[in-house]
Amino acid sequence: MGNWGHGMDMWGDGGGFHAWMGVWWFFVVAGIALLVYLAVRAFSSKGGTPAVAGSAASGGTASSVTPTSGARVILEERLARGEISADEFRELISVLGA
Repeated sequence: MGNWGHGMDMWGDGGGFHAWMGVWWFFVVAGIALLVYLAVRAFSSKGGTPAVAGSAASGGTASSVTPTSGARVILEERLARGEISADEFRELISVLGA
């Protein structure tokens, strides 16, 4: 009990508690950074689902998007990325009847 004034804190470890305060603040700052990152990602137009041509997100009306037009947009994107060949694209478009 009388040792508190001689370099010991109330836990008797000589100040080890202060080291844990640095760890605590690291997690506080990391948590805030994570929340900011998630907020930016959630409200970013690039972080969400891309707008399909004719959709409400791209300025069109939601009713102007048909399953066939949405499928065509996906096929066009796959063709542009090189995931399918031009022949496969034409074949799949004919299957869709678009």
